[in-house]
Amino acid sequence: MMKPNDKNIESEIVLEFEKIRPAITRLLQSQTGNKELNINLGKSKNINTNEIIINPSILVNSVTTSKLDFKELIIGTVVHEAIHSMQDYNFEIDKDLKKYVEETTGLSNIEEVLEVLAGPFGKYVFEILIHSYEEYYFVKEFQGLSSIFEDVYKESFNQIKNLKAFNQFLSLLFHNITDYLQVDISSFNKNIQTSVIESEKLLSKFTYDSNNLEEVIELTIQIIDICRVNKLLPDLREYSLGEQREILESMDDNIVDDLNKVLIPSSTNVTTGNTLEKFLGEKGKQSDDEKL
Repeated sequence: MMKPNDKNIESEIVLEFEKIRPAITRLLQSQTGNKELNINLGKSKNINTNEIIINPSILVNSVTTSKLDFKELIIGTVVHEAIHSMQDYNFEIDKDLKKYVEETTGLSNIEEVLEVLAGPFGKYVFEILIHSYEEYYFVKEFQGLSSIFEDVYKESFNQIKNLKAFNQFLSLLFHNITDYLQVDISSFNKNIQTSVIESEKLLSKFTYDSNNLEEVIELTIQIIDICRVNKLLPDLREYSLGEQREILESMDDNIVDDLNKVLIPSSTNVTTGNTLEKFLGEKGKQSDDEKL
């Protein structure tokens, strides 16, 4: 199918969405075991657990930055958004953290936990891990869907080398877990290669369980340590408080912008600036429409 021009792209997206909605709805209902599940386009937040709202901005972004088939892009992006919108997490520090009780006493949410245990960039490793495993376990059962995602990520893969070093690593970490592509890291910078190889060793021994987030946090801490040792992250202790603030703000912006270029955007995670949204509840959802 030919891609529509910019003038009527939104209307074409709506038309295509309506065509594919029944099939995708059946797929999601089957996967979740929820026959009441439904998907719709819209910018408002879903307040019904049986409804998934797909922000059309996500679809516009995908089809305007890709040369791939329009219909396949819509299918892939809608399913991708649904995958990452369906999973609910109920993280309670007192109940879910057994190994880090002393370090996390008095903290109120997972963002603070990651800040204390893994530093200011731990949240990005944690979220990439969650994002990657969510996607991997859903997509691996559907060959047709897997091929669509493979095409999308293959198209954007060459852009990874243009990203900042830490963002290159995050992207390669995603690909290592999702396994859409056979990735050759030999052309990447040596410190990135080393970080990926050392992280792979940890991943090979790790079994993901969405109900055991403490294990994901522990893996995050280990991977962040690898990134620090291999100089993918700045040593903030060398800078004044003002300089630290500037570095953090700059890296935060760069991470969001960079990952948006190489991963399929999702309104519920770092690719659109909504890092940890699914774990912070309504607090993390207030500014979605401003960010998209």
